[in-house]
Amino acid sequence: MSLVFIYVTGFLISRLSLRYGLAEWFFARLFKGRERSFKILLLYLVSAAVLIAMVMPNFLTALTLLPMLEALRLSFEQRHDTAHARRLTTAGAVIAMYGCNLGGIGSMVGSPANALILGAAQIFEVPGREKINYLSWFGWSLPLVVILILSAWVLIAYLTLSKNERNSKIALPQISSANGPDALASLAWRVLAVWFGFWMLHAVLQLFVSAPANRIAVFGRELDWNLWDQIATLFGLAFCTLLFAPIFKGAEGTRRAVLKTSDCFNKLPVLGFGFVLLAMGISGLFIFFKVPEWLARHLEQFVPQHWPTVALYLCLTFTTTLATELLSNTTVALVFFPIVHALALALGIPPLAALLGVGLASTNAFMLPIATPANGLIYGGVKHISLKTMLVSGVIMNLISSFWLAIFLAHVIPWYYGL
Repeated sequence: MSLVFIYVTGFLISRLSLRYGLAEWFFARLFKGRERSFKILLLYLVSAAVLIAMVMPNFLTALTLLPMLEALRLSFEQRHDTAHARRLTTAGAVIAMYGCNLGGIGSMVGSPANALILGAAQIFEVPGREKINYLSWFGWSLPLVVILILSAWVLIAYLTLSKNERNSKIALPQISSANGPDALASLAWRVLAVWFGFWMLHAVLQLFVSAPANRIAVFGRELDWNLWDQIATLFGLAFCTLLFAPIFKGAEGTRRAVLKTSDCFNKLPVLGFGFVLLAMGISGLFIFFKVPEWLARHLEQFVPQHWPTVALYLCLTFTTTLATELLSNTTVALVFFPIVHALALALGIPPLAALLGVGLASTNAFMLPIATPANGLIYGGVKHISLKTMLVSGVIMNLISSFWLAIFLAHVIPWYYGL
């Protein structure tokens, strides 16, 4: 139940950012009073996307960043010729996708696949599962994410852009003036701080204060309903009431709400949601024809048992990533978990590390708009993105992320958790 309200309130935060231009303001402050090179903007952009995605689910991060990415596109098109503007727009949008996906592995709440990892570890009673919690996750994920941020930045800034393009000075007039002054804008920042503070405190306290297990039936489904779920529910309801209640004074002195109902639907990326629905449809067809089961049954054939451990993990993570390019990450994770668990036992590698490999690799798919919801939302929400550039750089980023995941799965994570 806690995850339900993280997603619901996280969506409202993304709408709050759009309403008051919080993301645009943040980047305008970074560039205030000076022009910076485009490569520095790319580094800021991927870092900000990762940080936001570590706090809220990565597809909500994509929604939050869309207005800023569109503002960047408009600024590029006003200052440069069509071809140049498209290359800059593509670089910014693609690295934002990378940041959203990388942030998904940075924290336990970053991606739904992370929750599935914990569920699978519980179902299979995997040794070492009790050592994974909100804080311990950061011990290995932060170094991994920093490496992948730098890898993504070098890939986009130095391999897809010319020297003149990456060193060109970028001013952000569209962003800095995207939203006029609003008396409630400062309140919106405080609301954001309350949201962030509550969920961080909620997660940390769960590590030190245990709550008796309890479940509740909702529409015929059993959901967790312990003390922390009840607190999350109360906060979620109070938070929604706070946002939509007309109790705050505006500039004109009248009482109004921080958010209006229309803000929940304003400027939603219809095309982006179309790509997400397309991915779900394709995934449904594959499931109907039992393609995931076939892939899972034949996974052992793709993993040579005589290879070193790092090579085994590399084969596992890259196979999972390629499967995710055509199927949703949750589908890949759910189908691969039981097969990979059995495969790990047969190969003598830690089952917990193998499950983490599948879950994390299913979040890192960078080639296609249909690979992850974040990819689809940004590709559909920002005009003039080059699909060719996304495909070529995505293949390289898939290989890079699979390599570093394999290194951490073979050496860092087993050492860290004592597997």
